[in-house]
Amino acid sequence: MAESSTPAAPSASPVVTALQNALPGIFGRANVVISPYPFATQDDDRLRITVVNALPGVTVNVHGRLVTRKGEAKPFRYPMTPASDRSVSSTDFPLSGGFVSNLTAFASGATPTIGQTFVIVQIVRGAGAAAFILGTLLANAVTASQPIGWPGTPIVNSIDTDGYIRTIHGTQPASGSEIKETVPAGARWEVLSMNLTMTLSAIPADRKFQLFFRSAGFVPCVNTFFTDATASEIHNFLFSRGVTYLNDRQQSNGHWPTYLPIAFPVFLSAGDDFETLTDLIQNGDQWAAPTYQVREWLDF
Repeated sequence: MAESSTPAAPSASPVVTALQNALPGIFGRANVVISPYPFATQDDDRLRITVVNALPGVTVNVHGRLVTRKGEAKPFRYPMTPASDRSVSSTDFPLSGGFVSNLTAFASGATPTIGQTFVIVQIVRGAGAAAFILGTLLANAVTASQPIGWPGTPIVNSIDTDGYIRTIHGTQPASGSEIKETVPAGARWEVLSMNLTMTLSAIPADRKFQLFFRSAGFVPCVNTFFTDATASEIHNFLFSRGVTYLNDRQQSNGHWPTYLPIAFPVFLSAGDDFETLTDLIQNGDQWAAPTYQVREWLDF
């Protein structure tokens, strides 16, 4: 009668074997759990936290665990207060030799919406401008209630998110001057809607209004939206996606709203702008501060 054979035990994975060799005795400690993809570090390695943020009052917190050479799982916590003007804020925090087993990042102190605060966490060798990057662990948007984590959270580009909706109250120009609004540094806009109001002086002249979207010095889109405005009138122009042209001249108070479509998506990068141009504008003609809604991405 043939003897029954016992199946051979599966061999240890290369990752497990490497960890056993590097950290003797670590797997005998019941209170230590190793991540499937730990990141080995040396004494001169650092955790670089880079944040681009568009909301005042935000603090970004990065928490994690480092398994030391002695097999101890040591937690760490690095808070960072970034700028709120979409500029890049970056700080290097010290690590010691061992294995980074897991990380999480989230916002506190304020409540950014998805897309307003973007976090990148990397392992670097050295510090400052002389450092070089060993690996990127996290790159994604965070909020106060939606953290990101490593391992697990996908690494994405900041403009791959859905962006966030902003309603902006712009700057009122001087009397007899035009509206001009510029996309700030570190931002990319999709123009969704706009409300422009002009109060005309008593000087008789048939004004003609135009709106220019200017991108990289070129004008890809122009709206010509009124041709017979006369003295002492108030004109309100409402732009939106998906509407059709409508000019209601039946109101008795001289305030005539004109509804105009934004015919196709208008995307503007940092430094691009939109500007009104009024033929025969008079010194007493006054544009109100514009109100407009955009979808904004952090673009850096």
